[in-house]
Amino acid sequence: MLQIYQGEIFGILGDNGAGKSTLVRQMANLLRSYFGSITFFQKNITEARDLVQMNVGYMPYYHFYRKRKGLRPLCIHVASVSVGV
Repeated sequence: MLQIYQGEIFGILGDNGAGKSTLVRQMANLLRSYFGSITFFQKNITEARDLVQMNVGYMPYYHFYRKRKGLRPLCIHVASVSVGV
């Protein structure tokens, strides 16, 4: 079990394909977790979507968007995620 307390900073290290981005997406409630659970302020994130959206941010890999799609689609994507569209 990993517990991160208020004010702490942590990093996720691992080889390519180890699941770092998947874990972060799950923590931001952008990707469903099929095993285990993630709690945020003692509430399961699947039951506290509004709380997670108000307190957790996720920025996808910028270079991918800049190179393939441009900055405008990235801004639209981030805006749509932040308002839950």
